[in-house]
Amino acid sequence: MNFLESIKMAFSSLAINKLRSFLTMLGIIIGISAVITITTIGNSISKTLSSTFDQLGDVKLTIYPEIRDDYEGKYPDTDDDTLTLEKVQGLVAQHPGELTYSCNDLYDAADIVNENGETFSAVLLGVSGDYFDPPQLKKQIVQGRAPNNADNEGKRHTCIVSDVFCEQYFGSTDNALGKTIKFELKRNANISLTIVGIMEYTELEKSEMKINTTKNKLDIMT
Repeated sequence: MNFLESIKMAFSSLAINKLRSFLTMLGIIIGISAVITITTIGNSISKTLSSTFDQLGDVKLTIYPEIRDDYEGKYPDTDDDTLTLEKVQGLVAQHPGELTYSCNDLYDAADIVNENGETFSAVLLGVSGDYFDPPQLKKQIVQGRAPNNADNEGKRHTCIVSDVFCEQYFGSTDNALGKTIKFELKRNANISLTIVGIMEYTELEKSEMKINTTKNKLDIMT
């Protein structure tokens, strides 16, 4: 049997078993289309995310642990699931000069009274000394500096406040540096902080502090 006869026999088989041939071809077409579609969607999502992060430039990602009630007890945590400081440090070591990290802790909310007798609600966010190291965050500092490791090690109660805080508490950002803020936390603890810096209030802080910039809502980082 030569090549031409083989082709004739193949077409004869297709003609005899039309339904089976059609279903076979349909299955092949659907399978190939599905693979192409999935690959295209995956590549599209990857390119979109990469493009978004590229447009943002130097960015800060904030990670919060959350326990969902419907997951509790169903999926026990393992060492691989837990994000530890050592893992973060290892990730930074793998990408020197590209990544940095900082730890922070939401202390408490407090009511403070300004010089005009108006009451404001402030939120304290404790941060490590390298919190403002990323260039994107350094750009937000418009006056003074941020609390640093020397402040933490010396147990100096310093803080950086937003321009919104200064405008609502002092009336302006002028002469706010060096002033002391005294208030009582809702945990019944008194604290005094010295302002060493003023930062621009952005949507990033609005999201992280989980508060808004309307009157009587201020933020302090210490």
